[in-house]
Amino acid sequence: MLILGLAAIPLWRWIPLRRGSVGRIAEQKNLVVLPFQAIATEGQDQAYCAGLTETVTTKLAALPSLEVPQTSEVRQRKVDSIERARTELGANLVLEASWQHAGDDVRINLSLIDTRTARQLQTDTITAQAKDLFALQDRVVASAVDMLNVRVQPQQAQELTAHGTTALGAYDFYVQGLGYLERSDLPQNADNAVALFQRALKEDTGYALAQAGLGRSYLLKYDNTKQKQWIDLAHQTCEEAVSLDAKLAAGHICLGRLYNVTGEHEKATVQFRAAAEKESKSDEAYRGLAWAYEQSGELLAAEQTYQKAIELRPSYWVNYIQLGNFYERWGNYQKAVTMSQRITELTPDNRWGYTNMGGAYYHLGRLDEAAAMWRRTLAIRPDATAYSNLGVVTFFTGHYAESVRTFEKAVELETQSYWMWGNLADAYRWAPGEKDRAKATYARAIGLAERELEVNARDTNALGSLSDYQAKSGALEKARQSISHALAIAPNDVDLLGQAVEVYAVAGDQQKALDYLKSAVQSGYPRFEIEANPELAGLRNSPRYREIMARAPTSR
Repeated sequence: MLILGLAAIPLWRWIPLRRGSVGRIAEQKNLVVLPFQAIATEGQDQAYCAGLTETVTTKLAALPSLEVPQTSEVRQRKVDSIERARTELGANLVLEASWQHAGDDVRINLSLIDTRTARQLQTDTITAQAKDLFALQDRVVASAVDMLNVRVQPQQAQELTAHGTTALGAYDFYVQGLGYLERSDLPQNADNAVALFQRALKEDTGYALAQAGLGRSYLLKYDNTKQKQWIDLAHQTCEEAVSLDAKLAAGHICLGRLYNVTGEHEKATVQFRAAAEKESKSDEAYRGLAWAYEQSGELLAAEQTYQKAIELRPSYWVNYIQLGNFYERWGNYQKAVTMSQRITELTPDNRWGYTNMGGAYYHLGRLDEAAAMWRRTLAIRPDATAYSNLGVVTFFTGHYAESVRTFEKAVELETQSYWMWGNLADAYRWAPGEKDRAKATYARAIGLAERELEVNARDTNALGSLSDYQAKSGALEKARQSISHALAIAPNDVDLLGQAVEVYAVAGDQQKALDYLKSAVQSGYPRFEIEANPELAGLRNSPRYREIMARAPTSR
């Protein structure tokens, strides 16, 4: 079954006079803080820069008048330029900064830039002692708030200048640790982050933020090595963060992430609820809670919680994409279209809005409109998901050889996606002269899916896909076990039901395939895909097949 792809004392008086003002600041401020750049300096300064980027971003994201994606999202999407901030994250403003030593001082040059024109709207230069990170961070945040023309209430001003510790040395190590943690693409940085958070905790044993950072570092070590010892350490450390400061959302979010990684979604629910109670305006906490509800089968609670995240930040496109994905996963495609349209209204140059709108149109059977959305995505930037999705359309319109070429473009751009390799294997299976290449490609997809399941044995997306690839590779008993395991976790998942139809059809168990077909079509599985899927050709002569399809509801 081919798969479609789918975030103290106010210091404002310390701010130097701005050096430039050449444009009007937009009323709706969708801001990306680009990674701060260290100029002609050593590795330690690079870590300071990355850590300062994280802390400044977190402070600005807490202001309700700004829409600011977290640094982790900026890193994940490789946003390192004005253009990518606009097209990847829908930003209309970016904050750029450079860091340079000048003797014992540090000079930071700040620029606020309009992403549509690439013009500087405001600039500022801050010089402060390198050893006084408290003052340095506070002045950068204050300058950014001033350049953005944001009004700050007294309580907000206190929160902007809070550091979680009074020990300057602990804060120094904490900021460096954050810097290495944000460069998680380099495996050695997990070790660097662990060491620095541990040093911060030696300076201040009660530093809850450093404890939460250490927990995140252990989770990163687990991602890199798949060794269970790091999960155990992360668990201990995140719990210690909560113990040190139960009022701090960061510790609860640390635990919530851990439990979502391990598939313990009920426990994740408890932690994200606690985080939301401690930080009632944290849409991140509500997104995590919604996912935990959804994975626990509490769909109404999940929908309401995704909607709560939108209420908290109605101008932040990520919240709409999460709710839209929820609707698409559960077969409510028209609502998924509505969510995607909202994304494109908020961020017209954001490729993810068009990618997901294409997915919703596809499931409604509006293939030409779906393909147009994915071509629009590709016009913004080459994109593996868009190529793979276009390949799905090409495959289900019977152009198997053409779909091979499109899927190959996808895996060139994204080499670690099991479902993209699985899509390519399906195309090889049916394209003239390519069948011999399918076996090795399914093996690649199986290996990648199994790696995902090592992290989370309850990942139904990976389980369902694995069952499909196993069936087509001839491992029929393994395929039955995998799809049964997946359906035991999520018996009403529309995509899993569709995968079950294909697994049992490939296995030659026509009656069981028809049983799942009935459930799939009643849940909203796309009728056109069932009718076009070559794997289901053996079902179509059955009177029961015709009866099921005759009663299939219209797309929602």
